[in-house]
Amino acid sequence: MASIVSSKTVSAQDLQNLSYTIDTWDDGTKTLRTTPQSVAAPTKTVVTATITSGQSASAAVDLGGSSICGLICPAALTGTSLSIQGASTSGGTYTTLKDILGNAATFSFTANQAYYVDPIVTAGFQYIKILSTTNEGADRAVTLLTRPV
Repeated sequence: MASIVSSKTVSAQDLQNLSYTIDTWDDGTKTLRTTPQSVAAPTKTVVTATITSGQSASAAVDLGGSSICGLICPAALTGTSLSIQGASTSGGTYTTLKDILGNAATFSFTANQAYYVDPIVTAGFQYIKILSTTNEGADRAVTLLTRPV
């Protein structure tokens, strides 16, 4: 009866989250076994973009490999809508982000309401700013809901 003389296990997430084991038998034949690995659920993150009093744009927010999938408007805003700008570096040139149809990522808001943001709009942008249509009368904290890209 043949017996295993050595085994080599290779684990890689890019190989469909399976652990691959190559068994070498004493007669020289090799077999391949696969074992599913546990896959962690994507981590959701909550980030705050603050538009300071007298300003219309927030400071740069580092998404760190995540994409915005939702935002929550504060209880009050001086402006009538919010938009999203993105750049590849913190000090880079920020441009208004648009969806696949060329529409600006703009949100007319209702206080304390949550809005869906298509994650594709911010995918690929590490840094974003939230813009109001006018200078804000007080500090405004916009909550951003993000997920890894």
